[in-house]
Amino acid sequence: ITILVEDRHEYNPSASGNNVVDWSPYSGRELEYRTEATYLRGKLVGRQGVVLAEPGEGQWIKPDLNRIQA
Repeated sequence: ITILVEDRHEYNPSASGNNVVDWSPYSGRELEYRTEATYLRGKLVGRQGVVLAEPGEGQWIKPDLNRIQA
């Protein structure tokens, strides 16, 4: 679950320090919301741009392409 708060801002991919690269196709775009908190299975794993989860705490779930609708 991700909690969003209304906060109009220009996206800067290098500002968080969480990105491997400092560019993004969203660079310079104005966004209306900012992530306040992120929960994984009920546990707080991110808050106000700070990652709180330990490496490997998440799990990759392969999308079922038959369920994706165009």
